[in-house]
Amino acid sequence: MLFPTLQFAIFFGLTLLLHRSLPLRARSGILLGASLIFYALWIPPYIFLLLGDILVNYLFLQGIYRGRHKKVWLAASIVFTLGLLAGFKYALPVLSGVTAWWGVENGTQPIWPEVILPLGISFYSFQIIGFAVDAYRGEAGAGRVPLARYALFISFFPQLIAGPILRGTEMLPQLERGPSKTH
Repeated sequence: MLFPTLQFAIFFGLTLLLHRSLPLRARSGILLGASLIFYALWIPPYIFLLLGDILVNYLFLQGIYRGRHKKVWLAASIVFTLGLLAGFKYALPVLSGVTAWWGVENGTQPIWPEVILPLGISFYSFQIIGFAVDAYRGEAGAGRVPLARYALFISFFPQLIAGPILRGTEMLPQLERGPSKTH
């Protein structure tokens, strides 16, 4: 779903209406649900990739929070996240190069399935890494957060595919207190 479409305008309008009509404690749930629906509308099976990435990195965060072997947990988060990103962005070009070489050498060429890049994978990968680094440094915005709040921070649909890459100190307080009132 692209931003400048009627489909997105309807989706956004319904989400905003629901968000504003519910009590503050339910609003994060609405935003998380809308974010996951938004993501699943692109290529439905990729929601499992996003959720898996969030869950694995949340577990790595728990290791960072415990304070034992923080560097190992941080490194695991970075390697895992960049591994997924590199796998989706660079595996096919590398395999295609190997295939071309293999075909020239042996007269045969295996056929690789076409892989579509997951929606927003670069943005959410770097947001995950940024949060892990902030947690490692003990910065306030990356303190212990519930899994649902972390999942919303990573998958928040208005910035998921176009950025910007946010820090926990920027967004988490807004998710906790809700919109500010202007007079």
